[in-house]
Amino acid sequence: MKLLKKLLRYFQAAPSSDSAASEAAIRILPAPLPALSPLEAARMDVEFWFARGELGEERDDYQEAECSYKKAAEQGHGLAQATLGRMYLTEGWLDFQARKYPDAEYDWNAEALQWVQKAVAQNVAKGQNTMGWMYETGTGVAQDLEEAVRWYQKSADQGFAQAQHNLGVVYAEGRGVVQDLDVSFSWYGKAAEQGFADSQLDLAMMYDGIINQPHNRPKDAEKALYWYKKAAAQGHPQALHNLGVAYRDGDGVAQNDAEAFKLFQQAANLGYTWAMWDLSLFYQNGTGVAQNDEDAFKWCKKAAEDGLLNAIDELGQMYSEGRGIAQDEKEAVRWFAAAAEEGYANAQTNLGLAYRNGRGVPQDEGKALEYYLLAAEQGAEEAQYNLGIMYANGYGVEQDDTKAVRWYEEAAGQGFADALFNLGVAYEKGRGVEQDRDKAVAFYLAAAEKGDALAQNNLAYAYELGLGVAEDLQEAFKWYSKSAQQGVDAAQFNLAVLYKQGRGVRQNFKEAAKWYLAAAEQGNAAAQADLSLMYEEGEGVRKDEKAAFEWRQKATGQGNTIAQHNLAAAYMYGMGTRQNAQLAANWYRKAAEQGFPESQDTLARLYLDGSVLKKHKITAYAWGVLAIRGFEEGDNYQAAQALRDLMTPLITQQLTAQEIKQAEALAEAWKLGESIPEI
Repeated sequence: MKLLKKLLRYFQAAPSSDSAASEAAIRILPAPLPALSPLEAARMDVEFWFARGELGEERDDYQEAECSYKKAAEQGHGLAQATLGRMYLTEGWLDFQARKYPDAEYDWNAEALQWVQKAVAQNVAKGQNTMGWMYETGTGVAQDLEEAVRWYQKSADQGFAQAQHNLGVVYAEGRGVVQDLDVSFSWYGKAAEQGFADSQLDLAMMYDGIINQPHNRPKDAEKALYWYKKAAAQGHPQALHNLGVAYRDGDGVAQNDAEAFKLFQQAANLGYTWAMWDLSLFYQNGTGVAQNDEDAFKWCKKAAEDGLLNAIDELGQMYSEGRGIAQDEKEAVRWFAAAAEEGYANAQTNLGLAYRNGRGVPQDEGKALEYYLLAAEQGAEEAQYNLGIMYANGYGVEQDDTKAVRWYEEAAGQGFADALFNLGVAYEKGRGVEQDRDKAVAFYLAAAEKGDALAQNNLAYAYELGLGVAEDLQEAFKWYSKSAQQGVDAAQFNLAVLYKQGRGVRQNFKEAAKWYLAAAEQGNAAAQADLSLMYEEGEGVRKDEKAAFEWRQKATGQGNTIAQHNLAAAYMYGMGTRQNAQLAANWYRKAAEQGFPESQDTLARLYLDGSVLKKHKITAYAWGVLAIRGFEEGDNYQAAQALRDLMTPLITQQLTAQEIKQAEALAEAWKLGESIPEI
């Protein structure tokens, strides 16, 4: 047969009149040519037509294939009959007929059955296998799984590898037989040993634990690898991919991202969808290859166009973020919607986010809620968390802290860090649940251990002050450090304070200044105010009154009362700026109006002195009453007493009883943010 096919290739390479082709054909025939009996000559003729049919089919020349197969089949060639019948069932043949005769209708199943029946009458294994397939799928005959198994068995018993594989499949799935993984394993093994790539793959996956393993056969990565390699060597796309996964994960082989990439690339080029997806991830993350968003996008799009839902969703995110492609929110929504309609939870979550934020679609909180709910009911943790946010804030629904906590709990049960943090806040504040600091700390700890930076800061604060947990400054320092390193400005400020005060860590002004600066540059007003003091005193940094002044200005712009007071002092004494007593008085007043007792004290003194502000004894006394009250509430009794001592002569010598009563009434009526009239 091989000789005939080789001969045919020479003749089909050039016209038969071409003497060079004829001479080449003669050279490959045995010399001298054997004498053939009439029977042998007839057999040679039949084999010639069968070989010619195979060549035609290899070249997708279905007209040539049918004509040649039929010549052999009509002379009783069993294998030609089986092959002709099988060809009539292939997509290639049906597409050829549809192109050639677009309006014609013909029952090719019946035509196939006729030839397959002739083949099985001659006990041809290939025909028996095709007959089994026809019964299994109900093609040309009534579906009958038991009859399918009977025909597969006949073919497999003759050693036909495809039938052995098919028996492996039906026993694995329990189709037409009682499920028996050991029998399935055995048949896969027989076909695999004959080099049947699909069986080699399934055998590998059984050893790998990807599909059902036979009884008492634990995972064997080494044997899985052996069979993956066998199938991959034949160019089997899924085997190439699975072999790549083994190299990626170091499963049964030394971990090797470069080798994994190469195998994924081969499988992807052969059209294997999951390999396209993994190749996209490798390009996206720079794993085994240089990072390349454009190539990541290209392969993700191919996988998405093949219908892989996680690729469809990821493609939407790529369009949304502008990764590897120009940002296009509308296109992002189109892909999210495509996967969401198929019930893919992550895409439903992303579509909910798009509607919630009005990205690519008009903002619609009702739609956001609808998609979040679809995803949340499938257990999507982010959607559950987002539902909690919707209920907590009354977005698209009536505000309901209890329902918010319920959805936070669903997400937290899956370890979703943001939900764990929000539960901590709920228990700390008593929102939707009874206030419980112990539970708050437990949730903060769970979230913090998952790397949630805000939870780390709150946990540190609890340790610092002993809220719901025993006070532990070293633990506070540890968690503030973790949060600060993730860029949380409040944690950076709190860490700076610990360094400055030497609490939970050795005092270190340089480290304190470093963390104050980190927080200050993010706009943290308290850090800006404290940093200004570090520059003023030269603690941890070179003394710089101008820098101190500039940071105070930044902090006062955010309404920080300490900074306002210190800025007033800078103007009063010309520290880092030109002296300006009037501006100083204005900033003291702003801080005093915000309830800052030191500024209220200073303002009282200025009204008493009369050198900067016009002297107003009643106003001075009213501000003094407020300052003393503030000092005492802050346990600063020394400052309170010093101010009392200053006010004593005013009360005893300068103010009448009526004026004292009037000043005290002004202080009593004062409200935060207000000033006291000049009287």
